[in-house]
Amino acid sequence: MQKLLSIIDAAPMLKISEITLRRLIKKKEIPYHRIGKRYFFTEEDIENYLSNVSVPMKDKSNVYS
Repeated sequence: MQKLLSIIDAAPMLKISEITLRRLIKKKEIPYHRIGKRYFFTEEDIENYLSNVSVPMKDKSNVYS
């Protein structure tokens, strides 16, 4: 079983504030697990979210072409 991370634990991993993470939950933009009134995330949830929102870097060799 995977370890569940609370909002307090997950926000620094995402490099966002707890308030911003709560907004993502409210908009259903990030996968989460709800137990009672609390929200939890797995490391896999966080990795999947980051891979979906990441913007690929431009090839720097073509910047001045």
